Amino acid sequence: MKAWLTMILGCMVLNTPMIYGEDIEEADVEFTGISTQIDEDFDGDGELDQIVVADFSDGTRQLHVMTSKGLEYINSDFMMGAMDGGVWGDPLDEISVSDGVLTIRYFGGSRERWFFNFTFQWQEDDFVLVSYSSGTFDTFDLDAPENTFFYDVVKGTITNVAGDEVGVLDMPLTIQLEDLKWENLLFI
Repeated sequence: MKAWLTMILGCMVLNTPMIYGEDIEEADVEFTGISTQIDEDFDGDGELDQIVVADFSDGTRQLHVMTSKGLEYINSDFMMGAMDGGVWGDPLDEISVSDGVLTIRYFGGSRERWFFNFTFQWQEDDFVLVSYSSGTFDTFDLDAPENTFFYDVVKGTITNVAGDEVGVLDMPLTIQLEDLKWENLLFI
């Protein structure tokens, strides 16, 4: 799995995007459109902010978070591409923002289906990862249990649910708030 959740900070005009820090002409990739746009006051200042998912000709995507205060965050590394869902197709299931909480959901696969859910909370002028879940299930074996992992970053626990079995583990690392901000976060 590639390194997720690496933040690229900076400003950009959508018709000349940056991909992994490169200018679009250098990457030889064309901007093809916006697949998602959300206008919401997620930072609590009473003004509309904007979240945009920009699509590119090679199937990659960028998530743009723009605040009314002029802050702009661009992230490519944790955005799954339009063709990353296997036979299921586009894995981007949903992006939503409510009360300062950004949720990104992916779903894909073929026989064995999988999902990833990321939940971020707006704190200190940045989205901070507060939870992550992932899971799989077998579409041919309906008796096989769904296997799901819930990572609660705030509590520091990992919960594994396999059918009716539930196990809770303490996270092996102590994580500081500063480490969970987009510009500092790497998915390990």
